[in-house]
Amino acid sequence: MRDLIFKLLCVVTFMVPLEDVLMIPGFRTWIFVISAVAMVMSLLELISGARHRPVSPVLLLLGVFIAWCCASLMWSVGPGATFSRVITYISLLLFLWMIAEFTDSKRQLLWVLRSYFLGCCVSLVMAVVAFVQHGERALDDTRYSYSESAGNPNTLASQLNIAVIVAVYLAVNAKGKRRIVYWVSIPLLCFGVLLSGSRTGTIALVIAVSMSLQVAWRRGWRTGISILLMIGCAVWMIHTYGPNVLVERVTNMNKDSTLPMRQKLWRLGMECWRTSPVTGVGAGAFVGCKESFQDGRLA
Repeated sequence: MRDLIFKLLCVVTFMVPLEDVLMIPGFRTWIFVISAVAMVMSLLELISGARHRPVSPVLLLLGVFIAWCCASLMWSVGPGATFSRVITYISLLLFLWMIAEFTDSKRQLLWVLRSYFLGCCVSLVMAVVAFVQHGERALDDTRYSYSESAGNPNTLASQLNIAVIVAVYLAVNAKGKRRIVYWVSIPLLCFGVLLSGSRTGTIALVIAVSMSLQVAWRRGWRTGISILLMIGCAVWMIHTYGPNVLVERVTNMNKDSTLPMRQKLWRLGMECWRTSPVTGVGAGAFVGCKESFQDGRLA
């Protein structure tokens, strides 16, 4: 049963970047259904007395954090938002536990990472297809995601940034010609972040590339040169094929007057912190976040 649970976890990991696309009309997402099946099987495996690993200290610390979030329901300024956030945190913790419990080797860990990478590649292709269909005819505020009706561009940028780091890790651990696929994907993933038009995503991309360069260089100068070449390819692709409106958007924080709006939120956050430095206002209940970010214009 452990092998079947592991395969289900790989399926779930593949679907993570595509959660907004793989919806069940009138219900939840497919990732919710498959995760629920994997969780039931994991509990049955645990109850049956089969071997299991000690809980990782990292998971214990996350558990303490989530317990504190649960306690914040007592003083939250937005109990509904806090309850929703707690449920999300618990789900993520259970998913991490299942990966830690049922991933028995480095080979299996690489398969989990490959699953996520492949899911990101699918979402990247969908974003590129949307870009090709619109091209330079797009309006100034057009940002590309999975499709026009699904997917948040900011979420896409975050997922692709993680995929950059995953691609580098897979490349340095792959053998033969397979590593070429991972190296080539890096400039494409960077281009996808640009298509999302996410300013925050662009800043995170710089951090992700810097971390990847550091990891790659430790593996030897050849690996370091490889990632430098891929970074150069990414810059060339963005300069040659990137829409000017999106390049301007991610490099100009003052465009559309979003910087003053961000500064207002930062000041509000500092005021909330000074008022409640320990208890806070409740997990996920920061005043103004929902109204300010719900349309995705600020990130």
